Formats: sequence, C-alpha cells, structure tokens
Amino acid sequence: MEGQRSVLVFFRDEAELHRFRDSSYFASHRAQASVLTELTASRREDRDSVIKSATRQGMITLATRIYGRGTDFKVFDDRLDKLGGMHVLQTFFSRDLSEEVQIQGRCARQGNKGSYSQVLLSTSVASDFDLTAEKVNGWQPAQVYANLASLRAKAGAGEVQSLREMAVERLREHNVVAKSLTSFSKGDSSALDQLLRRHNSPGGLSIGPQGLHLIFCLDESASMRSPRSYFSPTPWDELMQAFNVFWAQSAAENDSRKHVSVVQFGHDARTTLQMAPLQGSAAPKLTPHWSTTRFHPAATMAADLIYSVAGPHNGYTPVVIFMSDGAASDVASAAQVFEGLARQYSNQFASYTVGFGAGAPRTLEHMAFANGVLEKNNYRTASVGSLADAFSAVAKSISPGRL
Repeated sequence: MEGQRSVLVFFRDEAELHRFRDSSYFASHRAQASVLTELTASRREDRDSVIKSATRQGMITLATRIYGRGTDFKVFDDRLDKLGGMHVLQTFFSRDLSEEVQIQGRCARQGNKGSYSQVLLSTSVASDFDLTAEKVNGWQPAQVYANLASLRAKAGAGEVQSLREMAVERLREHNVVAKSLTSFSKGDSSALDQLLRRHNSPGGLSIGPQGLHLIFCLDESASMRSPRSYFSPTPWDELMQAFNVFWAQSAAENDSRKHVSVVQFGHDARTTLQMAPLQGSAAPKLTPHWSTTRFHPAATMAADLIYSVAGPHNGYTPVVIFMSDGAASDVASAAQVFEGLARQYSNQFASYTVGFGAGAPRTLEHMAFANGVLEKNNYRTASVGSLADAFSAVAKSISPGRL
C-alpha cells in the first residue's frame, strides 16, 4: 500500500531531544517533526494538538520520557492501521522495567497494530551501568537486551535493599520520637526537650580555630567516562569544571583557613589530595580510575581523614561534599558513617550530597547532614550541563559562624 507510518521517538530528557533535533543528522527530517516536551505542552490546547497529530501518516514526534507514561496516542486513521500502525522508538534503556513497559504500550493500543524498538547509544548505556563502551560493543546483538535486563534487575535489587535498611533506621528514629512524646504526656519533658534541642540547634556551621577542612568525595566510576549522548562532554569533564568553579569561588572569599582533601571512589576509594591550602593555589588536576560504584569505601575514607588528619578534635570543622551520578547498593552503610559523624560533632560537621544526571538516586539525600541531624536541604540535584551551578550553590551554603 502507498502511505507512511507514524513514528514516536522517546528521549531520556529535553536536552538530549533537542541536541538530536538540531543535529545535522536529523536536518532532512526536521521540518516533518513535532516536539512534545514540558515546554511545548505547557498549554493544554498545544499538548492535545501535538498528541493528536502524532498518529497521522508520515508524522515524526520527538517526546521526552514523561509522555511515555499514561499519554493516550489514539489512531483514528484506518489506513495507518493497515500499514502496520504507529512505531514507537525508545532511545535509552529504562532502569525501571515498568517505564519500559509503559513506553512500549504507547503503540498497538485498543486492538490497533503497532511496533516497538530500541536504538541505544553504547556510551549512554555504558554510563548507566558503570561499563565501558568497548564492553557493550563487544556483546553479540542477540545478547544486548538480555545483558542489560540482567544488570537492571541486579541494580534494582541493590537499591531495594538499601531502601529497606534506611527504613529500619527511620523507624528507629520514629520510635525515639514516639517514646519521648509518651513520656511528655506523663509529665516527663526531659527526653522531648533533648530531642527539640537536637533538631533545632541555632545558627549554622561553626568553624574551629584552625578553619575548615573541605573533603570532596568524587565519583570516578565508569559511568563518568561516557557522555550521556553523542553531543555532550563526558561527565568527568563536567565534574572537573564544577570542581574548579567551587575552588575559585571559595578561594575568592580570601579566607586562608580553608584546606581541601579529595577522595575519588568507584568500587574502592583513594585519597588523591590531602589538606591542600585552598587560598593562593589553583585547583589540582585529578585523574580518574574507572570502575563500578560503591559509596561506603568513600564515606569511610572521609571519616578516616577527619579522625586521623583534621577534624574537630584538632581544631578543624570538616565539610564533606559527596557527588555521584549513579546508585550504589551500600548507600545505607555510607549514610550511617555520616550520621555517626553528625551526631558526634553536631554543628562542627556537615555533609552535602550532589546527584548528577538522570541516573542519580534520591537515596543520596539520606547522606546529607547538618547540626547533628539529617538535612535534606543539603542534597542537590544537577542535570547534565548544570553541575557547576550545583557546586556553586553548595559553596554559597557553607556560611559558618565562629566558635
């Protein structure tokens, strides 16, 4: 039959969509394509118009992943159904199987015909699972999906275990609050008074007489090696730019009582800079060692630097800036390390966490502490291209008082 099918293409995020749309590769198809993003669909009538036109013959619609869940692309053209229906193309591998199923379900709806496929960039897939592009390219085509599905299942199981461990800790905290309220109702306010003082400490971070010890824990896992798309720099390059921004911004404050240590981590952790003066020196060049991702080794090494090199016991106030672009199954144990430091040192310790990119887990917020307690405002997220802004915000947030 004469005619053309319609194609619906899903991208990881809006930035990746526009980089592809504006590329020379897509130039010959650009005039035929519609774009469905949070911006182009901000008005209801615009959203409905793009969705309705997406199922017309010959239409190409580029959409962000959010429209892969629940958006109903109805086919009203019988000729399109006879041609094979709408084709759905996914350009990223979902870490959540339910998302993949939802995106796949945008075609062949209500008994109509349709088809689905994935076209994946090896560097992007590698970054999602701490692999190298060479390893992904070495897989046989028939094995690619099965290998990725296996990695997704293992990662999901690790994240679930971490959430369960965190739930146990949050339940323990809940029980402390409940017990103090019960005592208060019986006339004993001591436990509740202590709890209120702990969670409502006045002021911010207090600097010790020797100054600040800034400890960067920086992710050097294999996912930091591969760009999120063909058109973007490597995450490690962006991290180094953000690190330099933080260094320059902090050095400009003209405070000589700031020293920096760096812990680089993947499967293991290593200290690559120790107590370097921030004032009057340039940010060091850091070289990565690619591997898989674990958080606990980095948290432990940061704690060792505090206990053995420079911490409150010898006049320094430590601040940890922990950055990662991926999940780790040991996040709960890493959080316990920082929680122990927070409880021990109260307003003489703080930890900030920065999640970079779409693969960064929300569980990082459980590693952010201030004034001896969990402080979710010390957790930042950064999309590709905005990591320097997140680091700059952290630098501005470190506005301590004086002991």
